[in-house]
Amino acid sequence: MFRLRAIAVVIEGDQVLLVNCVGRPGHFVPPGGGVDPHESAQEAARREVEEETGVRAVIGDLIAYREVLWAEYSSFEVYFAGRPIGAGRDQAGSAELHVRWTPLSELARLEYFPERLPELYDLALKGGPPLYLGAKDLRRVSRG
Repeated sequence: MFRLRAIAVVIEGDQVLLVNCVGRPGHFVPPGGGVDPHESAQEAARREVEEETGVRAVIGDLIAYREVLWAEYSSFEVYFAGRPIGAGRDQAGSAELHVRWTPLSELARLEYFPERLPELYDLALKGGPPLYLGAKDLRRVSRG
C-alpha cells in the first residue's frame, strides 16, 4: 500500500509547533498525516495541524519531501511552511494533546524527526528550493 502524507512546519518567531509522535512516545514531529481522497496536500496539512494541535494555520510553500518505508506500507511525505492565524497559537501547548511550541534553541534537548528539522525551520522561515530528505527505511522500527 502507498500513502501520501502532508506535514506542516508551523513556525512563529523562533518557535516550531511539534506533537508527540504516535507510536514513538517521547519523540516529537511536526503535525501532519494522510491526504484524503479529493483533498490537496496543502489542504491536508492545514486540516492535520488543526486536528492534532487546535491551531489554525495558513499553509504556504512546499519546503521538503522524502520517501519512507514502513513494514505495512510506503509513504511519500511532503512538508509545507506554515504560520498560525488568529488566537489558535495560544491553544497549543496542552500536555493532554502532547503539543508544544518549541524554541529552535531547545531542539537539541528533544528526540525529534525528521533529523533535519532545523533546516526545515530555516526553509519555512526564509524560503528556498524544496529539500529532498532522502529515503528513510523504518521497516524494522516497531510502530508500538
